[in-house]
Amino acid sequence: MVTLADRPHKTYSIVVADDEIVERHFLRLSLDLPEQGFHVKAVVSNGQELLGAYLRYRPDIVLSDIYMPEMNGLEACRLIRQLDPDVILILNTAYAEFVYAQTALHAGIDAFLLKPSDKDKLLETINELLAKRRAEGRSKDTLSPAGTALFTQLNQLYTALTSTDHRVIHHECEATLELLGHSHWEENSRLILLNVLITLHGLMRQTPLLSSLPQNPSDKEIARYGQSLDVHALRLMLRGSLQQITRHLQENYLRGKNPAQSLDLYLQQNFRQDIKLEDLEEEFYLSGAYLSELYKEAYGHSPFERLRDLRLDEACRLLEQSSLSIEEVALACGYPNTTYFHRLFKQKYQLTPGSYRKQAQDHK
Repeated sequence: MVTLADRPHKTYSIVVADDEIVERHFLRLSLDLPEQGFHVKAVVSNGQELLGAYLRYRPDIVLSDIYMPEMNGLEACRLIRQLDPDVILILNTAYAEFVYAQTALHAGIDAFLLKPSDKDKLLETINELLAKRRAEGRSKDTLSPAGTALFTQLNQLYTALTSTDHRVIHHECEATLELLGHSHWEENSRLILLNVLITLHGLMRQTPLLSSLPQNPSDKEIARYGQSLDVHALRLMLRGSLQQITRHLQENYLRGKNPAQSLDLYLQQNFRQDIKLEDLEEEFYLSGAYLSELYKEAYGHSPFERLRDLRLDEACRLLEQSSLSIEEVALACGYPNTTYFHRLFKQKYQLTPGSYRKQAQDHK
């Protein structure tokens, strides 16, 4: 038997998939052994969730049942193997028929264990496979730079999709879209994109804010015919899904609201802050040009003219009622550049801030 002493000091990450809650609990307790160099990063209940956990954590070891809902473990492991030649894949199942073992071997499975699970046998098998990997000199660092960047961004997107904050989800979808638009995607990134598509559609069903979105095509259809698509087609499909999410959030966020009125209230409440056009786009999920057009139609001037007036009105109040210096007044009104504040103030009132204060004091 290969022992822990035979391998270098390292913590190996594990993802477990099984649809039986008792088995999941047993496997977590058996394998989450930090003192022995093993850490269970995720325990999931179907193949769909297994793909998501793999994409999020890129574990060293995957232990999966075969028969599970949504997508079985063999299908999920086949996709994972195509994506990652070095991850250790172990199937753990109650079905002992030889045909399943043969299929598993063709899918690149490293070991085939039968339930009921035995802790000693699990650890012995894992240690033997780790020793074999080291002897072969294989490394998990096989992703392209584009693939590595996508994995990093997907961690943030997946976390956002578990929340109920539409702003956070929208922001991470936009960040992922930007990455897809600017990164150079090689053919070896194709399987990353396919796995992301499958996982994203599964998460969309589980996210309350997105559960009403139509799932077309289905996860299984994506898994079935997506493998025949090239990297560019998959990238377009993924972009389409992310854009569908952002449009859905925009429509729901603005439903029943007047964007111009909402923007005016936002400016009144936040004029002291540094507000840029991109801040408004992120807040209201509309392009800056369109939002400005709506506002101007409603009020006859641009939102930034309104912002200037709110700030200068507040400056007048502070000059009249406080002992703050001119620099402090400017900063309190959202103008860190005092020279710029002087120029705007004089353009509107034909007086410098100092002259305005003196005139106000003379009239008391």
